[in-house]
Amino acid sequence: FTPSGTVLVVTERGTNNITTFNLNTNGVAGPAQAQAANGVTPFGFDFTPGGVLVVSNATSGNAGASTASSYNVGVAGTISTISGSVANNQTGACWVEVARNAPFAYITNTGSNSVSIYNVDANGALTLVGNGNSATTGSGPVDLDISNDSTFLYVLNRNDDSISSFRINADGTLTGIGTVTGLPANSVGMIAR
Repeated sequence: FTPSGTVLVVTERGTNNITTFNLNTNGVAGPAQAQAANGVTPFGFDFTPGGVLVVSNATSGNAGASTASSYNVGVAGTISTISGSVANNQTGACWVEVARNAPFAYITNTGSNSVSIYNVDANGALTLVGNGNSATTGSGPVDLDISNDSTFLYVLNRNDDSISSFRINADGTLTGIGTVTGLPANSVGMIAR
């Protein structure tokens, strides 16, 4: 949902669309509005506190070809591109988390065992921080979450059943602080507080 709670957003990997649904005052979704995504294989996404939609693009899993895009989502559910397909030189861009009190978006790259960082400026434009491999994770990073105070980032690694933990520095960069292993096989989903 958009931060206002009036539009539901769905990314469609197979069609390369971003579909929106306007919600009425009772929370009932209106008709689907399918709109072409700027990147190929739109996957995970999150909103900035100001309402900018940041989407990871897995680019069909092609090696080193992942990107991220940002969009405005209008009250009517119409999306307009701010930044289109900003490359991160990684493989399998997956989930996205935006820090709540800093202008940074973090993306897991399942095929590269890494996290990419994008700066999100006041207008929602994306700029890659570094070369795209801003932190090394365990094997097969999928889900991630940021603590409520935007101090720590946690990454769930599905191939080695672990969680990689990082401190978020003032400049948005990450410092590894440890790994928890021994999770049940094929664990999915994670929430940090």
